[in-house]
Amino acid sequence: MTKLRGPAARAQGASVVEQLEKLAKASKMPDTIYAVARRIAEGADKAKFVAALDKLFKGTARALDEEVVAGVLRRAADAVDPLAFLDNVEWVMGRKGLSAAARKALVRRAVLSPNPIDLRWLRELTDLPDKMLEGMALDPATNWKSFMKVSNKPSDFFPSSLKKLLKGSDYADAAAKLRGVAGELMFILEGVELPGGLKIVARQVDAAGKVIDFALQDASGARALLEVKAWNTRRWTRELAAARAHKPKRLFVRMIEQLKAAQSTGQPVYLAVSDAIGTNRKALVAALREANLADVTVVTASEANLKEVSSTLRKGLAMAAVTAMVTVDQINEEDNDD
Repeated sequence: MTKLRGPAARAQGASVVEQLEKLAKASKMPDTIYAVARRIAEGADKAKFVAALDKLFKGTARALDEEVVAGVLRRAADAVDPLAFLDNVEWVMGRKGLSAAARKALVRRAVLSPNPIDLRWLRELTDLPDKMLEGMALDPATNWKSFMKVSNKPSDFFPSSLKKLLKGSDYADAAAKLRGVAGELMFILEGVELPGGLKIVARQVDAAGKVIDFALQDASGARALLEVKAWNTRRWTRELAAARAHKPKRLFVRMIEQLKAAQSTGQPVYLAVSDAIGTNRKALVAALREANLADVTVVTASEANLKEVSSTLRKGLAMAAVTAMVTVDQINEEDNDD
């Protein structure tokens, strides 16, 4: 810091040192502090980096959990352009169209997740409406990796050279995940009417160790749970045929386990499906009855609305047009987060 020129720069340096010393006392922080100090010492633009860190500590860092601040510092220290990375963090935290919870969730996902989101890609190369980004940010199951992989816009994690190596299954997998996200967002964005005046009050709620999409509540305070499965006609036909043959596929088994966990809470349970299920609805009700889930109420939502939400998502994420043509049943038995 002694090499910083001018009283303002030295004051910023002293402030940063003070904040780093405080953080150094926290668990697992010393290595991060060392990495930041090393980057300052070795960097060609010390004053600008110190100024960016000072801005972070005096503003954004106060709104973030300590472990997230540590993650931001570590990523900044390792970034090719630490100033750009910190500026992207500031952009997320300053995005007025998102709630504070959504902004913090995006930064956390960028610095602490094993499959992080590229904030530069999100900021410069995508165009998601605020309400959609809000919903995706607050859902910890959102698989940003799959979307970055097939986006027409290269990210730091999937540059153009890697995109040339993609296979058809990558596009099909992303399409399935997109449909799953759209199925959930439809209930938030389109105001889908739920039975008994129930309203969504929470997302991704725990039920006996399983994650259920939505917690519901009516005017009297009575609670219920809602799981959404946005499978298309072919997927339902395939899944229900396998179940009837007593050879259920993994995703169908997972759905049954989720519904049983939800039922164990004693709350009413709803299963939402697209009206694309068609005549398969009777087979689904029969399968639920056989699984001792006769009390689960099946509700349908508009396939047209689902496709509209999917189209907006696809455009907002700059996803390759080929993802609009693949079908859910083309993918292998992978976890589609839907």
